[in-house]
Amino acid sequence: MVIVNKILIITLVLLYVVSIISIIPITSATQGFKTTNISVGSFPTAMAYDSNNGYVYVVDSGSGQVSVISSSTVIATISVGSDPTAIVYDKQNGLIYVANTLSNSISIINRTEVIATVTVGGGIGYSPVALLCVNGLIYVANLNSYKAGVGIVSVINGTKVVCNIQVECHPVCLVYDPSNGYIYVSDTGFATVSVIKGEKVIATISVGQAPRQIIYDPYNGLVYVLNLESNSTSVINGTSVICTISVPYPVAIAYSSSYVYIVSLCNNTVYMISGTKVVGNITVGQSPVFITYDSYNGLVYVANLGSNSLSVINSSRVIYQIPTGNSPRFILATPSAVYVADSGSNEVTEISVCKIIYYLTFKESGLPVGKSWTVCVNGTNETSTSNEITFILPPGMYFYKVYSAYYIPSPPQGSITLSSNATLQISFTPVKFNLTFEETGLVSGTKWAVCVNGTVSTSTSSRICFLLPYGYYEYKVLNVTGYKVTPIMGYIDLTSNTTIKVAFYAMLYNVTFKETGLPKGVSWSVCIDNENHTTTACYITITLPMGVYEYKVFSSHYMPNVTQGTINLTMNEVINIKFTVMNYTLTIFESGLPSGYEWTVNINGSNYTTTMNEINITLPYGEYMVKVYSKYYMPITEEEFVNLSKNTELQFTFVPENFTITFEETGLPSGTTWTVCIDGRNYTTTSSSLTITLPYGTYEYRIFVTTNGYSPNVTQGTLTLTQVVKISITYKQITTTSTTTTSTTSTTTPSITTTPPPTTVTSPTLNTAFVVGIAIVVVIVIAAAIILLRRK
Repeated sequence: MVIVNKILIITLVLLYVVSIISIIPITSATQGFKTTNISVGSFPTAMAYDSNNGYVYVVDSGSGQVSVISSSTVIATISVGSDPTAIVYDKQNGLIYVANTLSNSISIINRTEVIATVTVGGGIGYSPVALLCVNGLIYVANLNSYKAGVGIVSVINGTKVVCNIQVECHPVCLVYDPSNGYIYVSDTGFATVSVIKGEKVIATISVGQAPRQIIYDPYNGLVYVLNLESNSTSVINGTSVICTISVPYPVAIAYSSSYVYIVSLCNNTVYMISGTKVVGNITVGQSPVFITYDSYNGLVYVANLGSNSLSVINSSRVIYQIPTGNSPRFILATPSAVYVADSGSNEVTEISVCKIIYYLTFKESGLPVGKSWTVCVNGTNETSTSNEITFILPPGMYFYKVYSAYYIPSPPQGSITLSSNATLQISFTPVKFNLTFEETGLVSGTKWAVCVNGTVSTSTSSRICFLLPYGYYEYKVLNVTGYKVTPIMGYIDLTSNTTIKVAFYAMLYNVTFKETGLPKGVSWSVCIDNENHTTTACYITITLPMGVYEYKVFSSHYMPNVTQGTINLTMNEVINIKFTVMNYTLTIFESGLPSGYEWTVNINGSNYTTTMNEINITLPYGEYMVKVYSKYYMPITEEEFVNLSKNTELQFTFVPENFTITFEETGLPSGTTWTVCIDGRNYTTTSSSLTITLPYGTYEYRIFVTTNGYSPNVTQGTLTLTQVVKISITYKQITTTSTTTTSTTSTTTPSITTTPPPTTVTSPTLNTAFVVGIAIVVVIVIAAAIILLRRK
């Protein structure tokens, strides 16, 4: 809203300036121009030309009406909405569209009457301020007084709004780029330009402050945006700003065949732009506010609000200053005259211009009779089926393009500076396209051929290509022995690169593989022509076209007598296959047995014995139960199930078998503790028997005298433990004799009799002679001791 207020203030100041400037008298013929003043409604601000009926429509903003001018006369006054500000003509439907800013609507006029009024903006507070006609659609830029930061571009088709596109704040001007289909919208409030494609905003481009008027230059393809408060002009290519040109307070812009012209309000100057550079400037009247290019004569017109005049520019200089009514602010160029809207005097100045025109003729050669072709000059297309196209043009520089479907022009485009009648020669050559025939079904290397309009081409590859000019052709695929083909012939209208698929079908034969040797239900396979065929039946039949094929035969765990081969299939064939089962090695390892110890493997009831730590057994593919055993040793895992489908290893670990030794005693008083030492370990008990569990092996044992004076009949021995063992022990009390004297006490050492262990595991008998010998020795020792004591 701040920007809009600034614009309104500037406008009021300018109006005040206009009100104090003396009105220049207008003559009926000024400097070769005939002028006529036509009174219209209040405050005319915009105009549009209906090329269908020759009417000029004038928007009278102050009186809410449109004045219709024909032949220098107002022939009708049409009431529209409040504060109409913009107008556009749609040549596709012949309707006039008027933007009513304060009524939030568009009035649609057919000739001299309103046929529809359409509300735009999609809500309350949207005010239409600018119109653009593109390909039969009307784009309306709507300001929003209530919702900050949001603008709407409404799209009208005929008399209906078909969509509303949200853009940035305060859209005030629109322009169309036909090269990419983009519509550019200057968003005054956000210093941006919204880019619309179809019904969507595809980009938002940052430009200078307060962007207002925006144009597209068809001569260089660039878009120019006037940034009022930044004193600059942004130059856009596509969706990017490629340059910013410094211009003080730019208010109006127009393109021509020579330059882009930018009007500066503050210094009464028009700047000439070539591409992205300022190349000159032209001084015009006071307070210039509007500029337009007259494509009918190549001249540029500038409306000078402060000096009530029209500056006429030819290329780089002012050639005329034509007086107008008060406060001229809009210019409309038509084929017959130039119209200036004088908002200060409520009139339109009609200026009849003496025009200079030339004939620009294009002559073609190379096209067939009746073939249409088109020439585009500065955006205007002319199409013809004759060999000449002529444009009637004013002096100036023109860009042209030439085209015809399926033909290449030479030159295809160019430019010409028209200062006299001119003729350009255009030569056409037909575009050539690839017509490709692509075959399937033939054996690699087979020769085949195609005939197109009598020309035969042969190949041994899968493709045959013809390079042909645009046209209509008959083709035929020639026969190949032993094959049928589809399509065999046809017609083609060659307008692009085209591929025709050709399918050959060879005579088919059966090759049957018959097998023997496989168990019932076992699957087997044949691979032929890179395709696998698998079955559990005894035969496989494959249907193939004539040709040479490699094949392979295989089945898991069974070996065919023919594993692979080659067959030249020219008739039905039978191939016999015999399978034999495959053998695998089963290796069994043992651990835990002493070196050289014998052990046995049982496989499905068959025994295999060895003293090595491994055994290798060759067996046919199948399922097996494996068991192992060895005398006096037990395997940790007794058996394993094996599906022998490859060389396999098994590991078994043996541990010695356990046995029990029971020592049974007699002769000890109840509760007496007695001890047995075996394998270096003591075992003590108070019961009459002692049972010890030990693994298979040879052991030494000892039996001790009890603490209360009982001696066993067996004191030690050795045994090999291969079964349950029982040893009986008899204890007897040791006899003790004591003698007492007055001077000495004599103690008799107890007699202990020990019998060596027998060679077999049985209870030994007591040796009497041995006991007597021991007693004699003890008596002698005691006597000697007594004698020694007496000598002392």
